Amino acid sequence: MLSSFIYTDFTLFVGMSKFGETADRILDILQRKEKVSVNELVEKIPIADREILDLMNEGGLIEVKKGEVRITVFGSELLTVK
Repeated sequence: MLSSFIYTDFTLFVGMSKFGETADRILDILQRKEKVSVNELVEKIPIADREILDLMNEGGLIEVKKGEVRITVFGSELLTVK
């Protein structure tokens, strides 16, 4: 029972860590360019599906409109926090 809890906890941690790394890479790319197409992001960063982009859009980090992605003020501020 405890081993399955530890495994589940570790899997969640690894998943969240990978999400964070991918989100950071997306924000970094978007900070350098005003707008990037969804296809260009998928080519640069191996994203299996649009779930990460959808979560970042819902969280206010990025804005996705008509196949283009741009960083929001909030997303940009997160990159400058030390």
